[in-house]
Amino acid sequence: MTTTPPRPAVEIRDLHKSFGPLEVLKGIDFEVGHGEVVCVIGPSGSGKSTLLRCVNLLEEPTAGKIWVNGIEMTDPDVEIDAVRRGIGMVFQSFNLFPHLTVLDNLTIAQRRVLRRGRAEAERVARDNLERVGLTDKADAFPAQLSGGQQQRVAIARSLSMDAQADALRPSRPPRSIRNWSATCSPSCASLPRTA
Repeated sequence: MTTTPPRPAVEIRDLHKSFGPLEVLKGIDFEVGHGEVVCVIGPSGSGKSTLLRCVNLLEEPTAGKIWVNGIEMTDPDVEIDAVRRGIGMVFQSFNLFPHLTVLDNLTIAQRRVLRRGRAEAERVARDNLERVGLTDKADAFPAQLSGGQQQRVAIARSLSMDAQADALRPSRPPRSIRNWSATCSPSCASLPRTA
């Protein structure tokens, strides 16, 4: 009896993206397996952010197909908002609310989008702050943090949007995420989640 191997967490086939006459992505093909951490590295303007933005259709590809956890993102009938709830993104600009504490930055979307109660949202947020080694920064404001700490807060915020296991979450989160954030550009941050 043969078993079909599971689909990759992310699968991209013949992806193209053009802005007018400028073709930024030219036939990209790759897969990211569940549990695998991949960094997209390249010079400024080479299409790293465009590639990641195409994964959850923040940018619509010109051509090609994208699957996240087996769901074809490029299918015109896909319910994109429902699928996006399972994809965490940490952007180059971390988009932390400067007037909110770290804890509030991690709980606001949980409460408004996922409709979690305050106590549950704070529990999830504190668990993820522990994962990225920032439990002592819960009451700090973004301006009081270093750039690396702000990046880890953004990662914790993304992880807080789904308490289930993440497909690309490193196996030893606090140490791995610190190493990951120190060795990868901010562009290596798409975190699809499994259901």
